[in-house]
Amino acid sequence: MQKKLVIYLLSYNRPEYIGEALDSILAQDYKDFDLIISENSTNDKVTRLLETQPSYKNIKVIKRSPSLPSLQHFNTVLKEVQSYEYAMLFHDDDILMPQAITQMMRQFELNPSCIAVACNATVIKTTVKTDLLLSPYIKENLVIHSQSQLIKRYVFKRLSHTAFPSYIYKTSAIGDSQLDPKDGGRHSDVSFLLKLVKKGSFFWLAQPYMYTRLHGENDSAVVDLNHIAKLSLFFLKTSPHLGAYVAFYFAKKVAKKIKMAIGF
Repeated sequence: MQKKLVIYLLSYNRPEYIGEALDSILAQDYKDFDLIISENSTNDKVTRLLETQPSYKNIKVIKRSPSLPSLQHFNTVLKEVQSYEYAMLFHDDDILMPQAITQMMRQFELNPSCIAVACNATVIKTTVKTDLLLSPYIKENLVIHSQSQLIKRYVFKRLSHTAFPSYIYKTSAIGDSQLDPKDGGRHSDVSFLLKLVKKGSFFWLAQPYMYTRLHGENDSAVVDLNHIAKLSLFFLKTSPHLGAYVAFYFAKKVAKKIKMAIGF
């Protein structure tokens, strides 16, 4: 019997990390969900791992062949979750804490008008767990009501935001929404959330119920001004009255790029 929640684990060439991600999902104290691995790797290392570990053999795996570009992969999964009431699209290099799903699903009951719930995260630097919070300035639970409120969370470090893979969505609110590269390039996950918050509020848990892994392959590790410019323009189009804030945000990214280029 199909469950009301599906957790998709998006996999791409990370056999060294995916086992921790999978084990953390299987260890959830909330059990009423279907788990599906969307295997988008360009080699068979993850497939071999899944086939050789007894605890993974009964997990449903959808093999993408040929491998899809990252945004197309995410958009494909967004279409596939529509038969469920709730969906989480988790990353293969992150880790859920055992009570994560219980705590997030509880918020949908307490806040029925919310269309998405997310949580704070503790940082793993490659393989080393730290005590650092991804968003140390989120000190209490928040309800995000508007696009401008969300934009400010990305523009100002001292406001900060939750991790994208921490979200659980009401699939009825997702509808035909997609990640559109023209609205942010590699950062179109942000523009996706901005489009979604127009349909209803987000509930953010200040408590970190997951670990997010920071390493050299993260999109955030690379400052590409072309992609930043696309996102900044989307910010401006969405909330023109925030123009000064957005200009400040773009200037910060330019300065960071210059410092990287000259070795500071």
